[in-house]
Amino acid sequence: MRRIKVEVDGASAMGDLEDAVSPATAEAFWQTLPIETDVWQDGWAGLAAVFEPGGTALASAPDAEAIVCSIYQGTLLLAPRGEKAFLAYGVAEYRDETGTLYGARVARMREGWADLRRTLAALVDDGQKRIRITRA
Repeated sequence: MRRIKVEVDGASAMGDLEDAVSPATAEAFWQTLPIETDVWQDGWAGLAAVFEPGGTALASAPDAEAIVCSIYQGTLLLAPRGEKAFLAYGVAEYRDETGTLYGARVARMREGWADLRRTLAALVDDGQKRIRITRA
């Protein structure tokens, strides 16, 4: 099982890549690591933080691999072509001003999730912060 570490503002959590669910997308995400960029509260998705992961590997990830619109707490969801990624800290749905959209599950947070969850929830009041995602 491939693992990632997500860090925001001193809080961190370990997660497992969803290799069995979306193998090509998970591989493209893995090839993009490390990621260091800004993360902020999404205005449409509900209780989810959003960031732009960048990287050329994600541009070639499949658009329709195990797609979902609901983003459960602790799930990292990748938009098509890796343009955006969402990390839900509560009930969320991938959407924008046009309605519901679909993305691929990439990872599920496990160890240390409670601290990171609180930090992501604080983005509503604190504004954007830096996120760092590495191979663990």
